[in-house]
Amino acid sequence: MRSSEPISTTKICNICNVEKSVNEFPKRKYAITGIITCTYACRLCTRAVGKVKAKQYRIENRERYVEVRRKSRRKHKEYLNTYQKDFLKNNPDKAQAYRLKHSFGLKLEDYNKMLSAQEKNCAICGIPAEACKKALAVDHCHSTNKIRGLLCMNCNRGLGLLRDDIQVLEAAIAYLKNPTADRTINLEASSGSC
Repeated sequence: MRSSEPISTTKICNICNVEKSVNEFPKRKYAITGIITCTYACRLCTRAVGKVKAKQYRIENRERYVEVRRKSRRKHKEYLNTYQKDFLKNNPDKAQAYRLKHSFGLKLEDYNKMLSAQEKNCAICGIPAEACKKALAVDHCHSTNKIRGLLCMNCNRGLGLLRDDIQVLEAAIAYLKNPTADRTINLEASSGSC
């Protein structure tokens, strides 16, 4: 005979020791008896334990894990490429937010604040962001990773090619003002620069 006690609607998680609704616990159906019961840990704790175990497995079985991932990517290459292209096309803000966070630890809101502070122009040449094929690039110091500003691709590449070296940039300015050819050979110089 069953007891007349009411069925409990709460349960204590064995990991976090917090009393929660039974709806917050994953259900397990036992095949032999057909009885559905709640697991000992809530969904959050189960997920956290699963992540820790998965990470530990990946560390302990690194070569096997990498090989399985590589095979899976090769097998589903066409689908993954199509999915990725569609995602990037349909979610440009999410893609940009991910790139900014992953590359510079910068939030999309912070990028937009910098863009507004620069009046939506390149910090060096002043070209409007709308005139650029791509969004303005985040310029940063490569030794300290400190973000300096937003630049168009040409200005960003220019700084990179000149190794962010102020002396090299000053030498380039001096060169543009007084080209070597003007001093060494007698060319018919046109009036003005270049």
